[in-house]
Amino acid sequence: MVMKGTHAMRMIFDDRAGVLHILSDDAKRFFDITKANAASGDPTGMMGDMQKQLEKMPKEQRAQAEMMMKGMMGATGPQPPLTYVWTKDTKEIAGYECTLVEGMRGDNKVTEYCGSKSGDFTMSDAEHATMLDMQGYLRNFGISVQSGDEARAFQWDTSVDGYPVLTRCYRNGTMTLELQLASVSRKPIPDEMFEMPRGYARMDFGAGTRR
Repeated sequence: MVMKGTHAMRMIFDDRAGVLHILSDDAKRFFDITKANAASGDPTGMMGDMQKQLEKMPKEQRAQAEMMMKGMMGATGPQPPLTYVWTKDTKEIAGYECTLVEGMRGDNKVTEYCGSKSGDFTMSDAEHATMLDMQGYLRNFGISVQSGDEARAFQWDTSVDGYPVLTRCYRNGTMTLELQLASVSRKPIPDEMFEMPRGYARMDFGAGTRR
């Protein structure tokens, strides 16, 4: 998957190795989302890194830091489950007719997408399984937005056919992020697009950047 906008990003999904590589070709940096981190709801491993740092602290200092972390996490409170509401509104985006779907947490709309059932998105059973696996890795992945918050753009109703050609994220009624499909191609992808480039620095959240 290639994403272009203010910054160029590329995603390489290695299902066999159980890892999704996310690369910034502008900054020549990357980080990985592993299957274990994705399942834990901590896709970047940041909470795991913070826990490792806590374990290195003296006992009293560690207890204080843990209390602060619990307080910060508890302030958000439990959230209602994410449910999808399929509307009757249709649009044409990038040449594809799609249906608008709203993602709701209680009465609060947190996301919406436009799903297309075009034959261009028809997948074999193996391709569909891979798509579901990749979506599982990205479901809890947050993209930083200008407000300083995180937007989760890779959430859609996988129980119903319809590939998202437009995705929007909302916070308190304000749209914070929009991703739109520019094009889709079935042409063979060069092997080098799946290779991890040399010289890119790994981003380790909470532990600095290293090569």
